[in-house]
Amino acid sequence: MGLLETIGATVGGWRQQRAYKKEAERNSDLKDDATARLNALKSNRQDIINPFEDFEAFDFDNPFSNLSVATAAAEMKAEEADLALANTLDTMRATGQSAGGATALANAALRSKKQVAASIEQQEAQNQKLMAQGEQSRQKLTASEEARVQQGQALGKQFMFNAEETRQFRDESQELSDRNYYRSLEDQNRSAKVAGVGQN
Repeated sequence: MGLLETIGATVGGWRQQRAYKKEAERNSDLKDDATARLNALKSNRQDIINPFEDFEAFDFDNPFSNLSVATAAAEMKAEEADLALANTLDTMRATGQSAGGATALANAALRSKKQVAASIEQQEAQNQKLMAQGEQSRQKLTASEEARVQQGQALGKQFMFNAEETRQFRDESQELSDRNYYRSLEDQNRSAKVAGVGQN
């Protein structure tokens, strides 16, 4: 091999080494750029929200808690019974009837008043029953609602955890892939440069 051929081979080798070095530096820069872009994406992404965060239980009232007893009708019946008794007594006096008839009439008025009192007691008992049923229904609805809220909150936490894990895994996988790709190219060019030095 002549001198010119040796010089040509040496100069060609240096050019090739310089090209490999530039390519290695370019791939190193691309690797750094990919890492910077990925970091920018990670720092600027939106927060993962919990769609169930403001889940609240409904508040239930007992619709039967303030029932009143209809005493006006009972009072009217009692007044009518008193008025009828008074009218009957007046008639008995006017016609001269005996005291036995008045006793029977007083007993009838007493029965009428007992019926009025019994009617009020029935209303009160029915109201107590309705209030207890309403309270039982309210408590069942409240317990069911609290369970629904707890389930919603748990679903929200699970959603957030899964979304974060998925995003984290995807980002790490992408980052590793980009870094490995550019590192591989960088290593290939550095190896080619070193191999070129050994040939000269």
